[in-house]
Amino acid sequence: MRLKQIFLLVMSGFFLFMLQPFTEVKATNLVKVENIEELTKEVTSSLKNLNTEKIIQYVGETENITQQVKKIIPEIIQKHDEVAGTLKSYKYQIMYTQDNAQLTYYFTYYTSKEKSQKAGQLLNKVAQQIMKTNKTDYERVKAVNDYVVSNTQYGGKTQDRYTVYGLLTNKQAVCQGYALTVYDLLTRMKIPVRYVVGTSLGQNHAWNKVKVDGKWYNLDSTWNDPLPNRPTEVNYNYFLISDRVFSKDHTWKKENYPVAISTKYDFLADTGSAIQVGNLFYYSNSKDQHRLYAYDIKLAKKTKLSNVRVQYITYSKGKLYFSNYSNGAYLYRIDTSGKNLKKIATRAAKNIAVKGSYIYYQSGAKMYKVKV
Repeated sequence: MRLKQIFLLVMSGFFLFMLQPFTEVKATNLVKVENIEELTKEVTSSLKNLNTEKIIQYVGETENITQQVKKIIPEIIQKHDEVAGTLKSYKYQIMYTQDNAQLTYYFTYYTSKEKSQKAGQLLNKVAQQIMKTNKTDYERVKAVNDYVVSNTQYGGKTQDRYTVYGLLTNKQAVCQGYALTVYDLLTRMKIPVRYVVGTSLGQNHAWNKVKVDGKWYNLDSTWNDPLPNRPTEVNYNYFLISDRVFSKDHTWKKENYPVAISTKYDFLADTGSAIQVGNLFYYSNSKDQHRLYAYDIKLAKKTKLSNVRVQYITYSKGKLYFSNYSNGAYLYRIDTSGKNLKKIATRAAKNIAVKGSYIYYQSGAKMYKVKV
C-alpha cells in the first residue's frame, strides 16, 4: 500500500515541511498507541528521558493526524518546564494510511543523559544542605537564589552554559542554566515553581515563578547576579517581585503562567547592596542615592538609618560593615540602629565578607582583613 509521508524539522523557530509518496518501511520494537492522548504520553516520556529517537505506531483514524501531531510537542513544552529548558530541536516523520500511521521522532538536547544524571546527583546534595539549615519555603527560596548567584559567573563558551550541569560543574551559565538550576532545586524541595521563557530588554531570556506562602512571585537569579562578577555580593532587585514591577523590563505570555499579584517584596526592586538579618533587610536605597536603609518584612516598614552612601554591605555581631561611598569608599561600620558610624580601614574597600572573627575586603588587587 502507498502511504503519505510528512517530514517536519523544528529548530530555532524554523519549520520545514515535505510531503511525498512513500513506501512503507517496517520497523521493529514499535510502541503502539490508539489515540492522541497515548501518543502524547509516549512523546512526553521520551523527552523527559532525553531519548534521541522514538518510533511510534498509531492505530486509529488519521484524517486529521498531521494537524494533531503538529500540536503535540508545543503543548508538551508549555506543560512540562523541564522539557522547555532542555529540548534544543526536534523533527519527525509521519507515514500514514486511512487507519494507521507510523511516526518517527528525532530529538536533540542541550544536555545528555550522562550529564543530566551527574547534575541530578549534585542537585540532591545541594538541596539536602539547603533544607537542613533553612526550614521555611521563603528561607529555602532565598537560599537557592543565594547559592546560584554566589557559585556562578555569568557566561561560558560551551553548550554546557545552557544547562544545570554547566552551572554546577563549570560554575558558569547563562540565564537558561540559572533558571533551570533554580527550577530543579526548588522542585526537589517540593516548592511550586515554573520555568519561564520570555524577553528582557528585547533579548530572549529565562527566569522563574515561585510560590511562597500561597502567593506567586517572579524570581530572576540571573539578574540578581552582579556584573562584573562579585563573589561576595548577591542582589535582590529581582527576588520575589510582582508582575507589575517585573513587567517594566521583562515580557512573557502572561496567560501561560501563574499571576504574581503580591507586592510584599517589591521594595527589593529599589535595593542596591543588601543583606537580610532576621526580619530586617539592610540595604542601599537606589531611589535615594544608595543611602543606608532598613526594611522590616513583617511590619512592611521602611526606615532610613543614615545619610551615608553604602555598598558591599555585610553584617557581624550587631554591626553593619560596608564601603562608604560618601567618604572615599573606605571600610566603615555602623550599629544596626544607624548610630556610631566609624571608619575602620583607610583603604578603598570592595568585596567585603565576614569569615570567623575577621572582616575580609579587597582593595586594589590585594585582600586585607581586620578583626571584628
